[in-house]
Amino acid sequence: MIVKDNSTQPIYLRKLEALTRRLPQSHPKWVEIKEKHRTFAAGYAGEKALHYPLSFTEGTFHLFFDLRLKLSYNKYFQMDSLLVTPSFMLIIEVKNISGTLFFDDRFQQVIRTNEANESALPDPIQQVEAQKAKFKQWLFEHNYPVLPIETLVVSANRYSVLKASDTHSNATSNVIRIETLPHKISYLQQKYPTSHLTSSSLFQLSDELLLHHQEYSPDILTLHQLKPDHLQKGLFCNECGHLSMKRIHSKWVCPSCSHLSTNEHIQALRDFALLIDSSINNPQLRDFLMINSRHTAKHILSKLDVVKIGENKGSRYSLESLL
Repeated sequence: MIVKDNSTQPIYLRKLEALTRRLPQSHPKWVEIKEKHRTFAAGYAGEKALHYPLSFTEGTFHLFFDLRLKLSYNKYFQMDSLLVTPSFMLIIEVKNISGTLFFDDRFQQVIRTNEANESALPDPIQQVEAQKAKFKQWLFEHNYPVLPIETLVVSANRYSVLKASDTHSNATSNVIRIETLPHKISYLQQKYPTSHLTSSSLFQLSDELLLHHQEYSPDILTLHQLKPDHLQKGLFCNECGHLSMKRIHSKWVCPSCSHLSTNEHIQALRDFALLIDSSINNPQLRDFLMINSRHTAKHILSKLDVVKIGENKGSRYSLESLL
């Protein structure tokens, strides 16, 4: 059973998407942020691809996606996927990378070769082993018995070619293609036949894992040393992508393609919430949507399903419901 799903995009990925959209392409950091968004989006797609092969897994298990926990010394760690069974646990690191991937144990790296170039990537085997050590520490700190913990690196890209040096035994045993995942789990179920967790203790552990999960949601502008003034304001046309649409007679009109909309401002306010602040006041809304009328801004806010905080000139409106 899936205890923590990944059906909605992680907030950090949505922040990267909004930042890619709002930062001008002429900005020196745009290419870097665009590439980071592409990488995280590919990783998220790889994690979602696990749903199908895991649906063939039999037996009792609790599944967690993107679980982020904190150790006692205030250090966080995150696991792409965690499978908890009564007899063992499995940490899965998903990689959704195309090209030829050569696992090099000599320098603990992955050498990726595609049509464009050759590049070095961090070794995911080392990454998932580090997660295992930290998860063992977390279980110890919360007084849980440490079950056998296995690790896997799963390649979710069907166009990738996996290779490893002959001496890299960890790669040949711990790196698999996504379609072989059910067989690997079945093998582990046979390897660990003894239950260490009762049904009630399994649910107790799941509840505590959920309770201690803290999603990664940084101030993305500060993280990339950016300021709100660096962002593009206004509304993007949903049809042609033009910036910015004009407010005419209670509708948004695109001056480029003449597309009409009544709710295009919702995406803009969502961008504001992701990048700048989770609440907004009337002057900020006028500035970000590029409208002049205070009454038009008030009308827009009144039609939104948002919570008003404060009264009169100090009023702010929570945008949490738009996320």
